Amino acid sequence: MNKKACIIMPTYNEAANLAELLPQVFEQADKIPTHELHLLVVDDNSPDRTGSVVAEWMKHNPHLHLLSGQKAGLGEAYKRGMATHSQPFNRT
Repeated sequence: MNKKACIIMPTYNEAANLAELLPQVFEQADKIPTHELHLLVVDDNSPDRTGSVVAEWMKHNPHLHLLSGQKAGLGEAYKRGMATHSQPFNRT
């Protein structure tokens, strides 16, 4: 079993960009055969419903994950993402 590599991507109002961005990120998975690539989107209630768009994409990609919470800034989003990444992903 390969090790996991996780990209942590804080977002805010990125719904319009996800259709282009997500496929480009996952296209890179074949370039790192030693690791299983995961993407953790940390979205704190974007008014454009970025989290809902990610949730739809998650239905078709088991390596895409979403973490939501209260908006507390970019640094806090990265910290929460790193804390989550250190534990197994929960897709519920």
